[in-house]
Amino acid sequence: PAKVGLSDLFARALRAGGAGKLSGDEFDRALEQIGSDLSVESEREYIALRLYALKARLPEAMALLGDAVLRPTFDPAKLEQQRALTLE
Repeated sequence: PAKVGLSDLFARALRAGGAGKLSGDEFDRALEQIGSDLSVESEREYIALRLYALKARLPEAMALLGDAVLRPTFDPAKLEQQRALTLE
């Protein structure tokens, strides 16, 4: 019971917090500049990441996805913002 909503918070923070050397806003702009989108979905048993990308820009989009999965930054301000949204 104390961990209810934790996977949702993780999913929200993963998507909003930035990755690699990019802040959350920079990460969003990088995706937008190559015509891509990344969504993160949380369920009780799993967290799913979905990457939408143009074929021609797939290598760049995959690099950003790799950063999100392997090097998330979890910016403290964004994490707190997402925590507040999760508690609503």
